[in-house]
Amino acid sequence: VIYIAKPPNCASDINGDGQVGVNDLLIVIDQWGECDDDCSADLNGDEEVGVNDLLIVLDAWGPCP
Repeated sequence: VIYIAKPPNCASDINGDGQVGVNDLLIVIDQWGECDDDCSADLNGDEEVGVNDLLIVLDAWGPCP
């Protein structure tokens, strides 16, 4: 997986492609659980990738503003 810098106005765009979509969802699933070295999918900052991070991605689905 290639990561690009996230736009500041679109934190849910984990892979930095300008939209929140399937690839970001797959990153959340891949990083599911307690954070270790790479925790870019921990969108709510609770040191764990879980259902709340998944809901954040789904809520932001689509092109970044």
